[in-house]
Amino acid sequence: MASRDLEDVLTGRHKYVTPTGLIVLFDQPRRPMIGEGWARSPHDLSFPTRTTPSLLDQMVIVCDEAALGLTPPSTIEEVRDILAQLPHAAAMVTSARIAGALWPIRDDANRQLEMARELFGSDAGIIQDFRNFLDTPGGTQHRYLFHEQQLFVLQRLIVESAAEGEDELMWSAELDYQLRKALIKVTSVMAAGAAKLRGEDRDALTWLGFVTQNSAYNASEQPLLAYQRAWRMYVELASSTDAQAHPAYCDLDEWHRDHIGVSLPELFAVGYGAAMNAQNRASPNQEHAVVPPLEHYLSMTTLAERHAVLTEALSARRSFYAKGFERSREIPLRLAWETTPFMTKPFLCLPDGSLCLISPRTIQSFLTDGVYYRFLDIAAAEERRDDYTTFVGWLIERYVLELFEQALGSAGLGRVHGEHDYSGQKTSDVAIDCGEDLVLVEVVSTRLPLGVRAEADKGELTRYLERAITDKLPQLDRVTTDLLDKRARLPDVDISRVTRIWPVLVTYGDILPAEPLLAYIATAANGVLEQDPIRPLTLLGLEDIETIASMVANGDVLPEILAEKNAGAYRSLPFSRWVTDTRPQTPPPLAVLKQRWFDLTDGLVALLQKSD
Repeated sequence: MASRDLEDVLTGRHKYVTPTGLIVLFDQPRRPMIGEGWARSPHDLSFPTRTTPSLLDQMVIVCDEAALGLTPPSTIEEVRDILAQLPHAAAMVTSARIAGALWPIRDDANRQLEMARELFGSDAGIIQDFRNFLDTPGGTQHRYLFHEQQLFVLQRLIVESAAEGEDELMWSAELDYQLRKALIKVTSVMAAGAAKLRGEDRDALTWLGFVTQNSAYNASEQPLLAYQRAWRMYVELASSTDAQAHPAYCDLDEWHRDHIGVSLPELFAVGYGAAMNAQNRASPNQEHAVVPPLEHYLSMTTLAERHAVLTEALSARRSFYAKGFERSREIPLRLAWETTPFMTKPFLCLPDGSLCLISPRTIQSFLTDGVYYRFLDIAAAEERRDDYTTFVGWLIERYVLELFEQALGSAGLGRVHGEHDYSGQKTSDVAIDCGEDLVLVEVVSTRLPLGVRAEADKGELTRYLERAITDKLPQLDRVTTDLLDKRARLPDVDISRVTRIWPVLVTYGDILPAEPLLAYIATAANGVLEQDPIRPLTLLGLEDIETIASMVANGDVLPEILAEKNAGAYRSLPFSRWVTDTRPQTPPPLAVLKQRWFDLTDGLVALLQKSD
């Protein structure tokens, strides 16, 4: 037996490699948590009953070729050769149906095993291999058979490599078999996604880039919150009287009509409705992921005559995606992570004019984050890019402000203030007076750049972090100092009574506030936010703010939420993780947000219905 180092024996942990090449460690040594109970072994050794929560707990392992014992790993060229035998349109429709089936079960290993039986057949040898993979120590809660990235990489390779011809909508059992082979082989192609982590220049920023890239790629917001948020900001708040009085006001409705040919509500109504139709699992299998040409689909609606414009806005032919992916075709890292063309046009226009929903994520992105980016392109064409980004920053600030007003006002647990001018400066975007506690909120509208999303580029990541995080810390520090020195004032706030000041940074939500980022901030924040009443900085996304608003409206106290979140191990974990681990259930959405969702969906239906 080969000799083993004692340290290896004592600290050894099971190791697994994800499809993106990331080694994930499980079965970590137990570490104590404050407030947790302890147990005693038969030899009187005390040990904690729970492990300390860690970001590592959220890492998942997805089955790849290596896990199935398939060696050597497949190459990009081998996958392309398989896909070259398949007709493009039919292969895309089939892959889209797999993506649609995966979407609701992407975090459910057992249901994925059922999906595998449907894909490969219950008696296929690979099913037992899948079972063995899921049964390996580590638990199915960390192990999945399929992943969205797997489908996106497969689909982009279909766009680039599949055949095209008059019979491309034809399909057969042999073609189906080849596509499923490619579905497994493409997991090895994804390994390039972690190439930087296997390089020699790995450092803390490399890990931060990888974690940020992963969190942005895999973020999954509640649809109710994401859709109503985009509608509230870009449709309702953007057209309000206050918005029209803003120095950087942009008439988004006029821009959308002029540049896209329909209003944003009209695009919302058709895009959302078509996507729901494509995802209707009650419809016949041959209709899954596909809706008829909009000329026919909209024929009985108020937008029947606008079908061509709406088709152009929502969909594209194969050539559009091929051109969009061209830059990353020969760059393995970008090939594994680039999805922008799919998010830009969520439906593939098939040869017969029908539309194929590429993935449920593409339409949700198109109608939420995508709204920002389409207006950004329009603003550039209007030569008002700076005005637009300033205006959007104001929209986000207003959204956060009104959430706190609605939650705290209904509960009577604090007074909410927007920014106030003083001596040529401004107070924080939002200040919440809770008596002896004062919460200062700075809202960040800067978005994560494509260079980080697609390549985890360290230069772009550093610039983003400076704009979104480190440049904001001195602002919070300055406001805190000026309030304490009484150079700045907030209405009815007696600063002498304040014993705790809670600094909060709210980002759009595309960066993960966890250990790697907090370690970076600790270095960047040297010398700021050190005043005596200051409590730990809290990083939140917009969905976190929506959750906090719900918690406060249901009886929680804002300063105590922040205090509990920043205590112990959860200080260096995302807010959503803290809520999941410490609350029996996710708080229901704030009543006004839920009502907006119903108003939104009812309004979209009404917009399409012809009056009698």
